[in-house]
Amino acid sequence: MEQRGIFMQKAKRIGGDLSQTFLKLEQLSMSSLLIFSLLLLILFFSLVAKQSSLFNDKSMEIQDLTLSIKQDISSLNRQIGELQHVYY
Repeated sequence: MEQRGIFMQKAKRIGGDLSQTFLKLEQLSMSSLLIFSLLLLILFFSLVAKQSSLFNDKSMEIQDLTLSIKQDISSLNRQIGELQHVYY
């Protein structure tokens, strides 16, 4: 019975970590879509006005989110490996 409790605890933690990682992926995709939209607008206005536009560079935010997601995935893989050892 104790083994089942440990299993359930670890599975619950993995579920929470997966949820957080999916939220980060959603944020990353929204940032990427925003940057793509901004790039299209800049291209449009630079062609029409023949002048440069200001652009809010979010590349650092994207890099940070990408690194964080990679770390989350590594942690999740480790936790799943531990969970397999508890179950078997």
